[in-house]
Amino acid sequence: MDRPTHDEINLVRLIRRLEKSTLDASWSNDGDDVWLKALGTLQTVKYARKLLKNVELNDYDPTLKNVRRYNELRMTLDRIDTFGKDVEKRVTPMPKRPEPLLPHLPIPEAPQSLEPSPPDTVTSLPKGDEHVTSPMPLPATDSLLLSPSDPPSTTISPLPTLLPASATSKATGASPHFLQNTNALHNELSEQLAQMATQLQRNALHFSDSLSADKILVEEAQQKIESNLDVMKKERLRLRDHRGKSGSTTCLVVMSVIVVTILFIFMVMLIRLTR
Repeated sequence: MDRPTHDEINLVRLIRRLEKSTLDASWSNDGDDVWLKALGTLQTVKYARKLLKNVELNDYDPTLKNVRRYNELRMTLDRIDTFGKDVEKRVTPMPKRPEPLLPHLPIPEAPQSLEPSPPDTVTSLPKGDEHVTSPMPLPATDSLLLSPSDPPSTTISPLPTLLPASATSKATGASPHFLQNTNALHNELSEQLAQMATQLQRNALHFSDSLSADKILVEEAQQKIESNLDVMKKERLRLRDHRGKSGSTTCLVVMSVIVVTILFIFMVMLIRLTR
């Protein structure tokens, strides 16, 4: 069975099945099942239209009967399509907005008020006959203020470090390990770069060798093709000469056969007449 006949049989069966399905009483119901059924029917109608188009394209010289049958099938599909679209519009479920989540979220608690920090302690130090007020310094090894018993000095003591002594010692102790790790990582990266450069050089050499071998093969193929071209040209010339000679020889043979046939018929008629 050829392809057009197969498509035509499937088309007729499909349209009959669609017509039977439209007579079902369940189309009058409402619900998602009917909606899905309508969508499936519309998709089936689209497939049936495709089959009808293939059948019409494969029928190169359609008769008047076939044209009428194609028109009837198209009208049937249009009627089923209209029925399916009407059912789809009737039973299409309305889109529902999702329930808002904001009313279900808990109300955030108010942030706790921060207690005000106590003011810095102010001390008064005598300097001559005047009193100078200054905030209490942070605990450090060297004091920035002079005690009352110390004589005034023109030299200014250096500022104390902001980091504690333990943190400073840890930083100075960890720097050699950090440098060692950095040097090891640098050496490892250098070795990897050297290996990659070596591998790249090997790949380049292998690629150049492959190109050289391919170049030799291409040159050999070019020589063979050129030699074959010369041979084909010579054979073409020989074939042309042979065709000319064979044509004249064929005409001569045909004329000889015709002349011999005519002479044979003439001799037969002459023999019969002379009896």
